[in-house]
Amino acid sequence: MELGHPYGLFITSDHFIYMCDAIAGRILKIDREGKIVGVLDGPEPGKGRHFDPHQIALDKDKSIFAAEVLPWRAEKFRLK
Repeated sequence: MELGHPYGLFITSDHFIYMCDAIAGRILKIDREGKIVGVLDGPEPGKGRHFDPHQIALDKDKSIFAAEVLPWRAEKFRLK
């Protein structure tokens, strides 16, 4: 998997890295060996609005908060 434009990072207490990949419109979960172990994809390009995450944070319940530069929006995602 190629990276589009890596931006914000968040490192959890269990040593996973969550990284915004703005151009690709997704958030990646990376383990401590650098392997991508999870992907949160935005809408498919041309199918609705574009997801352009730049900053990220997780709360204690592992909800993901992503902020986009344009259109100046923040969203919350709950992981299953």
